[in-house]
Amino acid sequence: MDATWCLGDIVGYGARPNECIELIRSQPSLTCIAGNHDWGSIGKTELDTFNADARRACEWTDEQLSDESRDFLDSLEPTGIAPGAVLTHGSPRSPLGEYVFNMSIARSNFTYFASPLCFVAHSHVPLVFTQSDAEGGGEEETTMPQPNLPITIANRKAIVNPGSAGQPRDGEPRSAYMILEPESDRIMLKRTAYDIGRTQREITEAGLPEALATRLSYGW
Repeated sequence: MDATWCLGDIVGYGARPNECIELIRSQPSLTCIAGNHDWGSIGKTELDTFNADARRACEWTDEQLSDESRDFLDSLEPTGIAPGAVLTHGSPRSPLGEYVFNMSIARSNFTYFASPLCFVAHSHVPLVFTQSDAEGGGEEETTMPQPNLPITIANRKAIVNPGSAGQPRDGEPRSAYMILEPESDRIMLKRTAYDIGRTQREITEAGLPEALATRLSYGW
């Protein structure tokens, strides 16, 4: 059966936070966790560590959220369990704060989850870190996935970042997500084009920081 796993930061960047939440909630068999921007937008985490644009966007989002949307975000935790996988926004070791962007950090996190897979999202960059099941570590590999090219992850532990649908940061402006095929132990990166110009206009018209609109053109 198809399922949807959402790794957080549903809101806190764009001009339609309530619509984004409604879309996520409508997905089949949803497992959803909180990101730092989700919690920042409802006052569940301090904004002191956010940069000025991110802080302003979270404050603006806080003013826009409906009661229903706020209740949904408040119900989310920064980690979750799905079949065969742990879901966390940052890292297994630090669910809201740590970016897993190289093997050194990934290596330190493999011992923090027992399932074969851990999905993360905080860096917004599609990456796959794998380690063999050999006791005490084993062969390690870092992969930058390419669209529509499956990656086999059988018999290995993996930390997987599927990228970002709304704020890609790997130099590619198209939305990023991944498909997991549990029966074949494969994951596949997918990219989808969308109307970036319209999204940028809505961000600007809402009075949000201009940089949040500009960066969408460059995927950064």
